[in-house]
Amino acid sequence: MVVQRAMALGRRHGIQTIWNPAPALPVSPEAFENVDLLTPNETEIRILLDLPPDDPTDTVELARRLLQRGVSRVVVTLGEKGSVAVTADGSEAFPAVPGVRAVDIIGAGDSFNASLAVSLAEGESLSASVRRVSDAGAYAVQHPGVIGGLPSREAPQAFQRK
Repeated sequence: MVVQRAMALGRRHGIQTIWNPAPALPVSPEAFENVDLLTPNETEIRILLDLPPDDPTDTVELARRLLQRGVSRVVVTLGEKGSVAVTADGSEAFPAVPGVRAVDIIGAGDSFNASLAVSLAEGESLSASVRRVSDAGAYAVQHPGVIGGLPSREAPQAFQRK
């Protein structure tokens, strides 16, 4: 699996590895061994664990299963419900930006993940990063088309919570 090899190379060279598993497919447990941060949505986390997309198991419990398989941290995007970060120390929920009317959800995950990678690379904590990048996802869904919805660094500031 190409992703598994990329994660192993990143780990070997001391680079923080981030895997956005979209579109998700069931994978072997070994695929998670070198993943520092996994960022599935609610459906993808279930598919990765070879469960039906509508499996009723609590999402945080599913993220903990991935931690047991070797993932260091998991951030699950929950659409209009926000997101949740799960680490060995516990979980933290992040509400969605209020008042956002989605026009086009295509690219929202890409926007979220790109912003998350930048924030973490700049030295922000996982908690501060997820709080910050939720605004990028909110920006993306309010603009039609993938390219038009990708925010610049300044664009999501209109959504930042006080």
